[in-house]
Amino acid sequence: MAQRLWDSRLAEVWAWPGRAGSGVAIGARGVLTAHHVVAQASREPRPGGVLVRLIRRGEPAPRWVNARVLAADSAWDLAILEVEPDADDAPGWAAPPSAEPGWWPWEAR
Repeated sequence: MAQRLWDSRLAEVWAWPGRAGSGVAIGARGVLTAHHVVAQASREPRPGGVLVRLIRRGEPAPRWVNARVLAADSAWDLAILEVEPDADDAPGWAAPPSAEPGWWPWEAR
């Protein structure tokens, strides 16, 4: 069976004060999620205020890593998060394999 985009890009998002949602990993360090999940955390930033992890079917859930709100639009209910590259836990973030050029199943080979 061909790998689907979501198989390596589904992200779980947690934001202070206890909001949870899902997202899609974009690129090597980004996550696209709903603004309403991170709205309060983006207005009142604090350490550990936004956490993300990639979820892969059939694998144990990895540890949470710190992220920050890079951009947000409440009218569209979208937010872009960035895994903080200098955070102690950043090595725990495994970039999706589909972030590599040539991965897309519909590309000509």
